[in-house]
Amino acid sequence: MNETQLVRGIRVMKDGSRLVIRWRRLARSVNGTGDLVKEGILFLIGLAMFGFPASGLISKGLGQGWSGFGWGELVSVPFILIGGFMLYRALTILFNTDVIEVTRERLKVRSFPLPPWDMETPTIPLQEVVRVESKVKALSSRQAGRSGVTHNYDVCAILYDGKTRDVVAGSTVSQPAHYVSQEISKFIETVR
Repeated sequence: MNETQLVRGIRVMKDGSRLVIRWRRLARSVNGTGDLVKEGILFLIGLAMFGFPASGLISKGLGQGWSGFGWGELVSVPFILIGGFMLYRALTILFNTDVIEVTRERLKVRSFPLPPWDMETPTIPLQEVVRVESKVKALSSRQAGRSGVTHNYDVCAILYDGKTRDVVAGSTVSQPAHYVSQEISKFIETVR
């Protein structure tokens, strides 16, 4: 199997009947130092929101058993849940790799080592796919009188029935999304 890495964070392996693309979630989600700092801050906030209340509940549970819990401890539950979600999100961005596998029969996406929190992992029969392309999705935000637009680039499979299925969504940089969609399209053309 031949392996190439023309775009940072993406590895492409090909042989005659199979294409495997490994796309690191960190390279897909972080575009520059500003995004990296933002993700680091969210991780630290999540750690604080999860760690302090959870350690308090654990130490109280170990010291007094379940009889020591009262209604006051329920206040910390939303902090633990929100902090846990923020920690899990940061860990999936830091450690996960999305693997796109295309064979003559199917286009399959999986994410490992942690289950993805933000996307489905589709398996699409290849005979249903017309083409694969990258699409831009504009997300607007309004904060304190300011508004801004963030662009995400998704790799989408266009199906014969006119529907669109996301293969991999949420890239903050256009070049990797275009590259991945072109590699998949070229491979689909060769196996048909």
